[in-house]
Amino acid sequence: MADLNKLDNLIENLENSTESIMQISEVIKEVKKTSESVNNNVKEIEKLELQLSELYKISSTNNILCENSAKALEDYCSYSRKQNANFENNVNTLILETKNENNALYKAFENAISMKFEHFKTGVLFENRKIIEAVNKNLDDKFIELYKKLDKKLKLLIILIGCSVAISLFALVLSFLKILR
Repeated sequence: MADLNKLDNLIENLENSTESIMQISEVIKEVKKTSESVNNNVKEIEKLELQLSELYKISSTNNILCENSAKALEDYCSYSRKQNANFENNVNTLILETKNENNALYKAFENAISMKFEHFKTGVLFENRKIIEAVNKNLDDKFIELYKKLDKKLKLLIILIGCSVAISLFALVLSFLKILR
């Protein structure tokens, strides 16, 4: 029975070994699957690495383009600021020149108006003098004529007064003589 026991033990060991071998075979299959999965993952990682490398190149290119665009924009802004400053200076210069020209034109206009006014004033004064002289001459003529008329009337009045005095004296003398007689 000892041989049987040994045989049973040996069969049991063989069964256990078979199970272990089966398990090892399963483990090997799993390891193969895992190895294939790892290989697939390595391939995916390599693809991702290539894609990341390309993205890095694109990103670097975009960074360079952005930096160039920012520099170009800054240069344009600087140029625009200079142009605006020059334009502003030119406009201010033109405004000052225009103001000075307007002041000169205003002074010339004012002088011209003043001269015209003085000329007009002189003309009016001259005309007024002519009118005053004409009126004075007319008045003088009227006064002379009136004086002549008055002189004639005054002479006539003096004569009449003289006659009236003479008549009154004569009448008085006659009345006196009548009283005396």
